[in-house]
This record gives sequence, C-alpha cells and structure tokens, in this order.
Amino acid sequence: NQTMTVLLEMLLSIIELHNQSFLRSHALDEASEDSARAAQRAHAKVVELIRAKAADKAVALWRQHLRSVTEYMISDPSETVLDVLS
Repeated sequence: NQTMTVLLEMLLSIIELHNQSFLRSHALDEASEDSARAAQRAHAKVVELIRAKAADKAVALWRQHLRSVTEYMISDPSETVLDVLS
C-alpha cells in the first residue's frame, strides 16, 4: 500500500532525526556502548521469536524494549516532533 509506505518512510525519517539529535547531545562512553549492545540483543531476540512463531513473546519483548528505549533516549518528555525536526 503506497500510503502506508509513505507514512512509514516519514516515521523512519523522524526516528533517524531524533537518533542523530540524541547522539549529538550525549557523549559516547562505556554505558552507552552497553546500552547499544543490549538493544542489539533485543533486536536479535525479537527476530528469533518471530521466526519461531512465538508472536506473544515477540510482542512482549518488543514492548519492553520500546519502554526501555523511551526511558533512555527521551530525556525531555515535552520535546515534540517539531523540536526534533528543527
């Protein structure tokens, strides 16, 4: 569906801009490297669960991962998409 593709591309663009903004404002250190490795493990695990057709476990893991990422990457909850895009 072309509409969904456009929406997904917009969302991915916003996420990438936020990631770039986060990286500019946070120094790379051992803790951030540990967090990146943990995120990579979560990504690999969710793929493994999907391949195993363990949908409920994959959903639960992904929700927990998103909560963790939100806590880690969104230091200012009042930040808006417009802030990220500027």
